[in-house]
Amino acid sequence: MNMARLITADGRNAPVRPGRQREPIAVQELLEWAFAVECASLDFDEFAPGRCVGIEAVLMEQARLGAKIDGGGWSPRATDAEIVAAVVCGMPVQRGGRRMAVMIAELARARQVPDWMPGAVPRLAPAEWKRASRHGGPMARTDVAGHWDEEKWLRNPKNPTTRIRRVKRHEIRFCPCRWTPSNERISAARRFYLDWWGALLHLQDALRSVGLDGFKVTSVMPPMTPWRDDR
Repeated sequence: MNMARLITADGRNAPVRPGRQREPIAVQELLEWAFAVECASLDFDEFAPGRCVGIEAVLMEQARLGAKIDGGGWSPRATDAEIVAAVVCGMPVQRGGRRMAVMIAELARARQVPDWMPGAVPRLAPAEWKRASRHGGPMARTDVAGHWDEEKWLRNPKNPTTRIRRVKRHEIRFCPCRWTPSNERISAARRFYLDWWGALLHLQDALRSVGLDGFKVTSVMPPMTPWRDDR
């Protein structure tokens, strides 16, 4: 697997800091800590598509140039959170690229997982509903499929000894229906969940390789196919 690494502004690999006593943490929890607690953000480097520059790279480049950050009371977010954001920015195209990186950050910030539509079972339902009338609730829309004629022979009111033929036309109506939610919609939601899960697996390996200060990424992952346990 291609391992993501933190890249400095001048293209060099950032050095991995020596380890210390670090807190074990699952990759999903680490992402939620970085984006929901520390409010880290994605900062895609416009000059290097697919790569992100974190606070460490900025500080290293400033040190190389002999510059320093002006004072003013601003406290930078935890370095580990910036590293996590930088690694997420570097999501490879085969794992979803920038689109997946943004989705991972948004879900982590909301402490959620992709909606895999738990409990969803296709059910036959009317394709369209009419507005509720004053006489009751909403009604399903129906269409006319054809007609049929009802023939009746009635006593002639002008001459009771004879009968007259009357024909009453009736409509044949049907209710257009559809399966909802569709199998295609459920499958698409669960495919995206699997893509997200695969991207987290990539991040798990990548974050182990960059050497975080305060955390040690464990092998704990969210369920791969939670819909199988939902049956």
